[in-house]
Amino acid sequence: MEQLLSLFTLHRLGMNASGNSLVFVFVGVLVVIVQGGLIGPWSRRYGERRLIYAGLALLAVGLILVAPRPGSLCHGIRARRWLPSLALRATHCPARLHPH
Repeated sequence: MEQLLSLFTLHRLGMNASGNSLVFVFVGVLVVIVQGGLIGPWSRRYGERRLIYAGLALLAVGLILVAPRPGSLCHGIRARRWLPSLALRATHCPARLHPH
């Protein structure tokens, strides 16, 4: 999956190598924080079943957010204002990714 992410972000979002590196660093830091310090206390507090359901729900939300065409996000609602993440700040919105 990680091997295809840079190709996906290049063709779908127009991100270059520096934008992709910021995405990988951001995700890596989140993984270290969650797996290193939060999973143990959360599993004791909420139980494994609830954590699995919460993870599936967050995955579904993430996949839904990836689904729209990037041009509609960039030029319609200006995704940088709605999703202030490192990845979107590091990239630009190409004028036309898919000519019609």
